[in-house]
Amino acid sequence: SGVLGFPYCFKSCGVVLSVGLVFLVAFVTEMSLNFLLYCSELTGKRTYPSLAEASLGRKGELLVYLAIVLLQMVMTAVVAVVFLPLSLLIKSAKSMAMVSTLSMTFVGLFTLTVIAQAFKPVGSSPTLVLWDASQFVLLFPVICFGFSAHALLFPVLGTLRAPSMTRMRSVLKLTLSVCAVVYITVGFFGYTAFRERTA
Repeated sequence: SGVLGFPYCFKSCGVVLSVGLVFLVAFVTEMSLNFLLYCSELTGKRTYPSLAEASLGRKGELLVYLAIVLLQMVMTAVVAVVFLPLSLLIKSAKSMAMVSTLSMTFVGLFTLTVIAQAFKPVGSSPTLVLWDASQFVLLFPVICFGFSAHALLFPVLGTLRAPSMTRMRSVLKLTLSVCAVVYITVGFFGYTAFRERTA
């Protein structure tokens, strides 16, 4: 889903509720990531399993390992066809910088295209829905998925030139802010452009 699901969220939940949910989820995500950083700083651990062991003991570490393995298996099964050729070319996390820049460029172009579509004249359009909580239960996970950055926290921390908790918190705040702006922009303008045809 990711950014592509946001116009449908705006259509189904309404503009005001969707914007509020994006800000709420971004805030909760930032708080939980900062909490993980704080725990990492206290224990000196820089991986999920070692942090779980320090916090919950050996059983907690095994539970985290199991959760990570299951998550990776599911994600691998779903996206292997798309990302397998790309992953064979990448030798380290630092070499992902160019791929990441290219990805962000495409997201930026997509966002600009959606904005441009919203300004095309359309005959008589139905009014925008501002608030409709009837689809909340179905669409709240889509918004949460857009902010699921927790698995990348420690790998990104390890790739910073001068890794520190203060620097990582700045990276988190900037990244979550950019994501929220892009999601709201694509969601609003995508819904505005296609109204009832938004799917």
